[in-house]
Amino acid sequence: MEEASNERRLAFWDDITASYGYKSRDAAWKKFDLVAAAWRFELTKDIELLSTKSSRGGAHSAWPTNRNEGRVFSVPIDAPDKDIGETVLKAFAKCEGPGKSTEPLFP
Repeated sequence: MEEASNERRLAFWDDITASYGYKSRDAAWKKFDLVAAAWRFELTKDIELLSTKSSRGGAHSAWPTNRNEGRVFSVPIDAPDKDIGETVLKAFAKCEGPGKSTEPLFP
């Protein structure tokens, strides 16, 4: 069972590597960017995406509210997948920190 689980895990990462154009599975594992998402379905139809900053210890935090400009994105929950994906990529592009992805997500 554990071996089958490991095979599925590696297959998942191989798919990520191929889909996003990373050179290797190891290159994909070394990315530390994180985008937080929230959908307050009772209040709005928009998904809010927040770019984060990372520390050397691997922790992520939000930006101070006075530095949020250009780091918070929203997209309607009923938008086409392509629009949601493009908004997610914009949010990832605004992440900062020592583990910041330097390779493009798509070739």
